[in-house]
Amino acid sequence: TTLVGLTRQTLARLAPVGASWRNGTSEFAINRRRRNENGVTEHRPHPEGYYDPNLWLLELEGNAGSALLYSYACHPVTMYEAEWQTISADFPGSVRFELRERMGAAIHLQFFQGLAGSVRPRILADLEEEVFRNGSRDVLKKAGKQLADDLVKTLALPGVELELELMACMGYVLVRPGAPLQPDGIRELGTNWGGYWLERLHSGIPCDRVQPWPIGLIQLGCEHLITYIAAEAVAEWRPHLEKVFAGSQLACWGYCQHEHTYLPTDELIAAGGYEVNQAPLCTNFWPQPIAAGTDTLVE
Repeated sequence: TTLVGLTRQTLARLAPVGASWRNGTSEFAINRRRRNENGVTEHRPHPEGYYDPNLWLLELEGNAGSALLYSYACHPVTMYEAEWQTISADFPGSVRFELRERMGAAIHLQFFQGLAGSVRPRILADLEEEVFRNGSRDVLKKAGKQLADDLVKTLALPGVELELELMACMGYVLVRPGAPLQPDGIRELGTNWGGYWLERLHSGIPCDRVQPWPIGLIQLGCEHLITYIAAEAVAEWRPHLEKVFAGSQLACWGYCQHEHTYLPTDELIAAGGYEVNQAPLCTNFWPQPIAAGTDTLVE
């Protein structure tokens, strides 16, 4: 009832706006998947690994006010291991404070997460020790300033005034589980996760055979598209989407619709690591990696 009421209020307040699309870049993120000396993929800074530098911005101007919608692909984990008990908007919140100091409090600012499943803030990377440092409130403020600076630079670029032709569609790909983990492997991967799955498997409760995974497309103009993938899609999906929509300008969003787990590409599945092997244990549909073949499904 509340959502219906809010939707009606929003529809009653619709007003014409001008929409301007801009694509900038930022080196805010760094790949977090790197193999150690034993060939095991760990959470370590990987300067040569892929990250998505695209910084998307949509500027809306109307008689009722203005708004900046922006998207960038990076885990908001600047404070993640620094203050475990803190509830924080992390760098998106810090960016908002920075931009409102420069542009005024009246402007509406909205962050959309990109395909961030395999990247972290570069400001946390210790490249000499090949580890991620813990953040702090000072680091969080610096991170917000850095991305705010990049957004201001993007705003200074020539924008494309859109003739809005709004359309949207959503579908599903049926993601399947790969080879099951053995009970000993499950037991070793955490008391809570392992205990749940050991009890469930011994009880005979079957795992899901497939998981419907939402993917979708929003058209703003005939050549300006927003693609989105549910849950924690890795940054490496962007080159695949650019191939599918060659010739179009793209904004790529992740973490949309409902949460499943990480969605790695086939290349990442083969390399293993947390996003492939450990993360599925946090779910209740299967305790095993996603099967290869996701590239073809999503494309």
